[in-house]
Amino acid sequence: MVARVIWFLVCTIGSARLGGLAFAFIGLPLGMLALWTNRSLEDVRYAAMRLTFSTLLSLALVVLAVYEGTPANMVSWFVVMGVVTWTIVLCLIIPSRGSLAALLPSMVGVAAFVTIADVLPTRGYHCADLRNGRKGVALSEPVMMMTNGPNENLIADKIGVGQADWFYRCTGDGRITLEMPDTRSLVFSKQLPVLLEFLPNSAARRQILTNLTNKNNLIRVHQGLLLTCLYEYGYPDDYTKDEWWETYGHLFEAKHDVHDAVAFSLGITEMAEALNEDTPRRSVERQLLAARYFERGMYTRCPDFGRVYMEETMRGTSPTTELWW
Repeated sequence: MVARVIWFLVCTIGSARLGGLAFAFIGLPLGMLALWTNRSLEDVRYAAMRLTFSTLLSLALVVLAVYEGTPANMVSWFVVMGVVTWTIVLCLIIPSRGSLAALLPSMVGVAAFVTIADVLPTRGYHCADLRNGRKGVALSEPVMMMTNGPNENLIADKIGVGQADWFYRCTGDGRITLEMPDTRSLVFSKQLPVLLEFLPNSAARRQILTNLTNKNNLIRVHQGLLLTCLYEYGYPDDYTKDEWWETYGHLFEAKHDVHDAVAFSLGITEMAEALNEDTPRRSVERQLLAARYFERGMYTRCPDFGRVYMEETMRGTSPTTELWW
């Protein structure tokens, strides 16, 4: 009787944790079947156990695929497929007659799937791949599930698929921010395809995408701010699209040296703030916040930029970059 009660709890609570009440409605009748039996119907009981476990296994995989995506690397594939294989084997070896000891291995398997499908997004980390525009969740650094980003196909089409550049955005519960500037990158914005139409040709679009997705380009955050201003406020009155790019295209070249990047960035945030005060735009404010954090070296993967930027600001270094407004 103890074994039946424990299996009933595993079926109902486990299925509920995997996907809410809808899954609990599946686990509940199967759990009841496991509970409603007697010694003369042990074969039925263990058949119900196999059926219940197979159902939970399928639901866990559906939850992973729909909500958390697919494994992001070989380690993640090994973990997921290893758990799947192990639990299927345990399910097959459940005897037609047995005791509580025969149920314990399969109960451990259910607990493993509850951990992967439910605990992963709340106890792990939300992460993102700047190079390819993907998002994901990670239980630890090597174990990660990924989903498609809004611009993943666009990036792959224009500049190809590159080596993943994963970084932690925040904790699974969203309470602790770990990275701010790249999290707000245009790479993850639904506005990016429309914004790219402001550029005159395919070469310019490839250059922009290459720079925005390159973590070694130390002015990628400020370039995102400039592009957002272009999107919201348009070209100068006396410029065509081609004339604008010919005059200001040099602002969107990559800079890898921190001192060159700081010299370029000085004053851009202040000028964009003044522009946004006259005509407020939420998208500009979002990029302004990213740029401010980047300049202060806060919640960023590039703290050296913030250190040099603050040093130059304290020296009173004057801005040298000329913008189109």
